[in-house]
Amino acid sequence: MNLDTSQLRTFITVAELKSFSKASKRLNRVQSAISQQIQKLEAQVGEKLLTRTTSKVELTLKGELLLSYAVQILNINDKAIYELKGEQPNGRLKIGTSDTYASCFFMELLEVCADLYPQIEIEVQCGYSKDIWSLYEQGRIDLVLTQNCPNHISHEVLHIEPLR
Repeated sequence: MNLDTSQLRTFITVAELKSFSKASKRLNRVQSAISQQIQKLEAQVGEKLLTRTTSKVELTLKGELLLSYAVQILNINDKAIYELKGEQPNGRLKIGTSDTYASCFFMELLEVCADLYPQIEIEVQCGYSKDIWSLYEQGRIDLVLTQNCPNHISHEVLHIEPLR
């Protein structure tokens, strides 16, 4: 059995946005196509990956397990394609963050990114965490580096600071 990368991309997007309709907007596909991709993936792995109600979408335990692998699979896939083609990733990456994070952490991070990925244009939008997360849910920001992630959004803790 081989996992289809298109289905995995759809699955990751639905899992991140916790919504089929938001995923369809982000992926520029009709909602029925998103549903079909998820159904095919669930049939292939023989497991229910998402639970759906009229108001929300949540990962099952098997869905959480597959999500971690899906992200790794697609990262390796994309890296291989870029290297085989001799291409660098390009385009625009929209990052949302707080003013504090931008002033304390971003200069070094942006310098490293510019060295590694010179073809990527990075746009940074600063604001309050609540507003940044709202922009992310609307698909207007690709990546958020801030605090207070809403519970319904899949996220990863990158840094913890001790209080002083």
